[in-house]
Amino acid sequence: MERTLDKIEMHGMVFLGRHGVKAEERNKPQRFRVDVDMYLDLSHAGESDAMADTANYSLARKKVQAVIEGESCYLIERLANLIADEILSLCAVEAVIVGIWKLDVWPEGYPGVVITRC
Repeated sequence: MERTLDKIEMHGMVFLGRHGVKAEERNKPQRFRVDVDMYLDLSHAGESDAMADTANYSLARKKVQAVIEGESCYLIERLANLIADEILSLCAVEAVIVGIWKLDVWPEGYPGVVITRC
């Protein structure tokens, strides 16, 4: 039987950051929406009911927040990559999908990126 991974979803997180190519984007905080899907084997957690057998959601959220609220980047592609690196450092996470959207750039709609890392 082929091995499949399970998924933990953390969607709709919004944090203030100072990122963008234009100086005004880095000088004034703007809202960034972040979605993270963490892929890992959750069968042990499902049987044991133990935190040690899953990814720590609170820690993952703190890592995302630290990247968004941290040092300015020009590109949201860079932010997504930094977040992916942080999430992959968590115990048992084998792959991650990170989506980031800049909510305050346009009067309608919003630009974003979605990356996948293993």
